[in-house]
Amino acid sequence: MKKEENKLIPILAGIVTTLLCLCIIGGTLYFGIRSFSNQPVIPKDLPTSLEAVKAACANGECVEGCVLKAAQTVGYEKYPPVMASGYENELVSYKVDGDQLLDPGYPPAPTKLIVYQRNGSAHHRIWDYFIGLVPADQRPHLDEFVIYSGGESGAQYSPTDNDGWILRVNVLEATDPIYLTHALVHEYGHYLTLNPTQQTALTGSQACPQEELYNCPNSASYLNQFFEAYWRPLYKEWQGMKGASNQAALNAQFYAKYQGQFVTQYAASQPIEDIAETWTAFIIHPKPTGDTIADRKVLFFYKFPELVELRYQIIKGICTYAPQK
Repeated sequence: MKKEENKLIPILAGIVTTLLCLCIIGGTLYFGIRSFSNQPVIPKDLPTSLEAVKAACANGECVEGCVLKAAQTVGYEKYPPVMASGYENELVSYKVDGDQLLDPGYPPAPTKLIVYQRNGSAHHRIWDYFIGLVPADQRPHLDEFVIYSGGESGAQYSPTDNDGWILRVNVLEATDPIYLTHALVHEYGHYLTLNPTQQTALTGSQACPQEELYNCPNSASYLNQFFEAYWRPLYKEWQGMKGASNQAALNAQFYAKYQGQFVTQYAASQPIEDIAETWTAFIIHPKPTGDTIADRKVLFFYKFPELVELRYQIIKGICTYAPQK
């Protein structure tokens, strides 16, 4: 009798294990389907031309659907979690010739990052999406495209010694093309507001007649007008926090105090980030209908016909994005 009981034990254990596995699999499928069903649905009638964008998306009604569709087209890259927070590695630098990436240069990189460094398809997918969003005539002097890894940022803008422009993108943004849209639009906002046409060239001991926010913005620049309208009353208080050992905590307090004046917490970190974050909201969020200072900052961009037209072009780029052949 005991021998028969001993034989039954592994059989029963096998049955129980099988039932548990079925429950787990069933639970996984259930929650997966449930989660998928809660995802936003991409509209089928998204605009396919600049005229259609202007007619159907004047106030940003179509942008969310377009971003979702573009994200689906760009695709999601899966990478192993090997990054060290706060630490950056430059992986590859490409020369830019119009829409083309040329002559990739590969600096030494840790072995664990070679998978990121040599994934040219991911690099080109990011680049292809960027040139699909921003018209060629709106990105002159873009000389270099750099892929880096790690760190806290999604992308960065850098000037060259000859007044050119370097676009630097964190390769990890290939894992989230929705955030990638925000990052690319934000960085283009830096170029738009900090390029040489927006600056006053100083020689010798000349002092900037405006605040030196990033070099010297000329009086008619977008940044100077934005600063005078929205940052002048706060600037002295903000300057008093710079360089403090607890600056991160002070920045959080500054944002909490003036939250209604900023579209994001990062926007409160400094004027040049505020205008880039607000530009991003101008492009990829519906036109605000409220009357907070943050709303007024977004509406600031609508005062410039050339920026409204560029907004339509970028939205059209998002709505109609398709990889280059």
